[in-house]
Amino acid sequence: MIDVLDTFRPVSDLGADIPCLVVVKRADAGAEFAERQAERESRPLRDRYLMPLRDEINLGYVSLTTLRDFSRGEPGSWRTESLEPHDAILENGEVVVASTGELRILCAATGRTLRSIQCKHFTNLHSVCPDPCRPGYWLTTNPGGDDLLEVHRSSGQIVAQWIACEHGFDHGPFEVRIVSPDSRRHLSPQVQVLDAFEAHEALAHGRPPGDWVILADPQQITHPLGLEKWQRAAEPNWAGYSPDGTRTLVSFFCSGQVAVIDRTSGEALHRRGGFLWPHGLIPLCDGRFLVTDTGAGHVLLLGDDLRTLKDYDFSTFSWPPIPKGHEWLQFTSVLDAGDLFVTVDGRRNCIHVWSSKERIITTYPTPPRSVVKLVTPVTAGDR
Repeated sequence: MIDVLDTFRPVSDLGADIPCLVVVKRADAGAEFAERQAERESRPLRDRYLMPLRDEINLGYVSLTTLRDFSRGEPGSWRTESLEPHDAILENGEVVVASTGELRILCAATGRTLRSIQCKHFTNLHSVCPDPCRPGYWLTTNPGGDDLLEVHRSSGQIVAQWIACEHGFDHGPFEVRIVSPDSRRHLSPQVQVLDAFEAHEALAHGRPPGDWVILADPQQITHPLGLEKWQRAAEPNWAGYSPDGTRTLVSFFCSGQVAVIDRTSGEALHRRGGFLWPHGLIPLCDGRFLVTDTGAGHVLLLGDDLRTLKDYDFSTFSWPPIPKGHEWLQFTSVLDAGDLFVTVDGRRNCIHVWSSKERIITTYPTPPRSVVKLVTPVTAGDR
């Protein structure tokens, strides 16, 4: 394990002027937001998963800027608002934004909205990735539906769906099996199937796992954020493809896992658990994977078998001190094609740019009241 604070040398302006997309999930997170978060996190984890989904959907934005300008609160080239955006990618001179209820396509030069793709099954979309084998198709994570969706750009239609509980990711945080309407048909008649309300009552009263399951029916979703937390088995929050397009790479929020999935069969080839709310399983050019272990405050480089090669510990930064298990490294991206990474530290309201080989780091403050999700680099050719 590598203690970043102890072993990395602080430098000035690392990556400061690289053009990038900054995704801000919430643009006006005031004192009431911090108080609500603190109250929520003071509860046992079990109680948190039994809380109903929040009612408000917050306004955020995507901005084309630099880290120097963003940290100073200066306007970038453009800024476009949307409801709780979580990811943004560049493709053929356009920016594709994954946010609550839609995939929005922007002009990369101006930020102007060109098109919005909306679907009843979309909830709080968390990531979007182009298909390396089929131009015009995107893969998006839909955590509120506990599934992955392939979307055809031109038609805006969902052309394929991967449902977590139908592929072995079927036990939620209470160790009770989650079933879809399709997998329900294969159950023994002795197994009791509970809907969302019935399951909440059973869990709240401490009913142990046994001859009962929880039904997660996407057709019954009425909330814009999707299924209730106790109905989710895995909660995929990032997905991409292997460079050859034959495998799907996924991180799962509530199950604390990452997995490499065969694209043809939908079954896991490799999976690893033990993370605390991980984000990303990003393939690097040398065959390694980049994972942010969000709640632990670590960034890991994994081999193709998902074993740890390097473990970078960001939890020892002391401003302010964070209780163990309450870190929040939101996401880590590759800032250039070499060895420069950018990590969003949501607890300390800053962004770290760091080089693992040179062991140097620059930390940029984020604007007050902003909840930053991630940073994506932009090259001149993309624009």
